[in-house]
Amino acid sequence: MDTIRWSRGMKSLHVDLLAESWINGGLIDEGDHPLGLEGEDLELWGRIKHKWEKRLGFWVNPKLEETRARRESFREKQKESGKKGGVRKRPQWLSLMELKKPTLFFSKPK
Repeated sequence: MDTIRWSRGMKSLHVDLLAESWINGGLIDEGDHPLGLEGEDLELWGRIKHKWEKRLGFWVNPKLEETRARRESFREKQKESGKKGGVRKRPQWLSLMELKKPTLFFSKPK
C-alpha cells in the first residue's frame, strides 16, 4: 500500500519520522509507539504503523533501512574507486610531460 491516499497529517508524520529515523538510525520504542508521540500524532501513528517494524526496542522503516544499506555500499565502492584515482591509467608513452624530445603525439618513442 502506498501513501498517495493518506491524509496530509499522516504523510507529514510519516515523513517527519523517516527523517528522524534517517538521522538517528531508529525511533526509540515507548509502549507500542515511538517516543515523543502524543495527542493527534498517536492517533495518526495507529494508521501508519504498518509501515514500521519494531526491532530491538526501536521502530525502523524497512524501506529506509534498505536504502541506507544500498547507500553505504555505494559509498564504500566510491571510496575504493577514489583510492585508485591516483593510479596511472594510460601507458607511460602517452604522457606528454615525460617526453624527452618533441615527437608526434600518437607515435611511440623508440
